[in-house]
Amino acid sequence: MVPAGTQPGSVMVSPKLDVMDECITLLDSVLMKLSKLLRRMSTVLDNMEALMFEAERLKGFQWCHEEPLWVSWPIEKFVLYLSELTTPYHRSLALHKELVTTLRSHTVSFEDSRKAINQWVEQPFLRDDGWDAKWEDLCQAEVEKWDTR
Repeated sequence: MVPAGTQPGSVMVSPKLDVMDECITLLDSVLMKLSKLLRRMSTVLDNMEALMFEAERLKGFQWCHEEPLWVSWPIEKFVLYLSELTTPYHRSLALHKELVTTLRSHTVSFEDSRKAINQWVEQPFLRDDGWDAKWEDLCQAEVEKWDTR
């Protein structure tokens, strides 16, 4: 039995664990939203591929594979390039899931938690390979009058 007077005067651990559980629930919600957005990106790319095959059927092989859509790239090259843009997002989502798994444990050390949160903020797979940077570069080079939009 614990000697009298050695018990804390207030509950300290339970409220902190409740806050941690709420934060993990919020992170799980973020992961679900990121998964949904990645599925949407994949759907857009599937539609682009379908469009390319339909254009090939209607306009011919040469038009899809050799004729420039705007400046120099044919539609095939656009579709192939866009499909490469999802890879960093798949990697990033996998990393985020791993980080949430690390943070989910109530026994994770402060240092490990800090590293996980810093890695989440850092976005290592999206820093240079994200959709926005590559898409903007591509459109500025290939799409007529892109800067005037």
